[in-house]
Amino acid sequence: MYQCLLRVGLFRLLTPAVSRNQPLSTSLFNPSWFDFWPTVETFFLESTTTAETINQADKILSGVFLQFGINYSKIDLSPKHELRHWSQPTAPFSGAENKDIKFIWESARFSWAIKLAQAFYLSKEEKYAKFFWEKYGEFSKANPLNLGPNWESAQEVALRLIALIISINLIKDAKSSNIERKTDLFKSIADHADRIPPTISYAKAQNNNHLISEAVGLFTAGIFLPEHPHASKWKRLGLKWFHDAVNNQISEYGEYIQHSNNYHRLMLTLALWMKVLLQNGGQKMSSQTHAKLSNASKWLMCQLDPISGQVPNLGHNDGSLILPFCPTPYEDYRPILQAASRVFLDEPAFDPGPWDDLCAWLGVSIKEKRKKAPSFLINSSAPRIGNSDAWGSLRTARFTSRPAHADQLHVDLWYRGHNIALDAGTFQYNALPPWDNGLAQTLVHNTLMVNEKNQMFQAGRFLWLDWAQSHIVDQNDNLICAEHNGYRKLRVVHQRTLKRVSAKKWEIVDLVFSSHSSSNEYQIDLHWLLPDWPMRFSGNTCTLSTPFGSVKLDIFSATKTTPSKFTFYKKGRPISGEIQEESLLGWFSPTYGQKNPALSIQYSTINALPLTITSRFTFS
Repeated sequence: MYQCLLRVGLFRLLTPAVSRNQPLSTSLFNPSWFDFWPTVETFFLESTTTAETINQADKILSGVFLQFGINYSKIDLSPKHELRHWSQPTAPFSGAENKDIKFIWESARFSWAIKLAQAFYLSKEEKYAKFFWEKYGEFSKANPLNLGPNWESAQEVALRLIALIISINLIKDAKSSNIERKTDLFKSIADHADRIPPTISYAKAQNNNHLISEAVGLFTAGIFLPEHPHASKWKRLGLKWFHDAVNNQISEYGEYIQHSNNYHRLMLTLALWMKVLLQNGGQKMSSQTHAKLSNASKWLMCQLDPISGQVPNLGHNDGSLILPFCPTPYEDYRPILQAASRVFLDEPAFDPGPWDDLCAWLGVSIKEKRKKAPSFLINSSAPRIGNSDAWGSLRTARFTSRPAHADQLHVDLWYRGHNIALDAGTFQYNALPPWDNGLAQTLVHNTLMVNEKNQMFQAGRFLWLDWAQSHIVDQNDNLICAEHNGYRKLRVVHQRTLKRVSAKKWEIVDLVFSSHSSSNEYQIDLHWLLPDWPMRFSGNTCTLSTPFGSVKLDIFSATKTTPSKFTFYKKGRPISGEIQEESLLGWFSPTYGQKNPALSIQYSTINALPLTITSRFTFS
């Protein structure tokens, strides 16, 4: 339906390139300023990170921002091709990297502007507000209403709307925030809000973070411009779509529908912002929605490494980090977990620290102290064993919504805050093959492949058919055993046991067996992705020199097998032997658009079934 409406040109009528919002009048655009920000005096007393916030804002003054949360890149708000109505096809992007529209959208989200606004609010130095207005002017000139790629996605429009509203609230008293500029911004906010409803059918069909982003954006506009003629409609539709999204997209045990830790954080951040707006408006979130968000907070807590504050790189990672009030690193999930725990679980997850800044800026009390350590026992599609010092998780999903990655029985292993057995991540969605979401394949995960086939049939970049389903066979404090049916067409079952022998010794036992009597031989490829640390190899043992000592990985089979083969890859190339390149192996992508060298170890054999392979990790 959405594609049909695009082709017939209906969206050009519904979202015209001429604003329907009249110039400022006190009755139409009188904003409702937010008043939950901390007082400067209180903030300086409660926060230990003010200096770092100012430093990050000073960096932005040089014209760069943290693109996808990690690497500094130029703030570029100008699309690279002819401007047409967003619903019309555009000419291809120039340059290989710019084929991915997310590189254009990232600057235009204006998340970096929140950091400038924070710095002005804390310091009252005019330079931060001036730079915001300079860049906002650049965006307005280069991106006329509903023309070009920055108006194509209603989700991007909604996230930009939220960032602009937060920013103007914090810099409204700056000298450079004159009535003419604020008038223009208020009108643009209304234009942004008007862009969202006409394409909500697309967001509903996607049933993912698009819908929840657009709902929260629309509600935010209605709260901020309460006297606008559309404000009641924006609030009503935004609240309805928000409740629908939360209740349809979060499972009963708390996992988000997109099977992604990063998108889970995005969803919780949007829900947190919605909760703050409702609470400050004297409204309550429904008990059903609150319960879903409580479970979602617990689910993400189960993914956390308590030493580093990081989580496994599960599923899609598009670099999203909205509401960046904390100066903590992109990979640190403690800010959202601390805030979500305080708001949805009624107590903090951690002792006081820099992760409290998100709460402080949103008016969430940070006086309540933690009473107990967080529990990791909740039912999860990635159950874990171990303790805060050493732990492992096993991916065991029962899909009821579209899978993100073909990653059943993937193992993540962590030791003393270091991710030892890695999930490769995403890198890009829209690059040339094999980098068009190539890291979603079974090949790159810490699991095994049969006959060089994915666990599911990949029918498109984001579409898997014949879903592989798994279930837990056995579980106790030191062991998780599960199996999946992804190779049922081959009449093959993969069962895996993750076992903690001791804090410093872990075993992963793979049993591959046939569901019927057969003498057929199968190619089995077991893969491990490890950090790019110095390595030496002898026999069946690989030893890595690490920041904390060493990691030894032994791989062996008790089954009588044909000769097995070890292959080591880094940056897509084999680092031993005359072996064909495999572009996707030997890479780790910590955020969108970035891939770092890593060590891929592939153990291969051709054998009749049943076959048992043991991988033993020993930490010194």
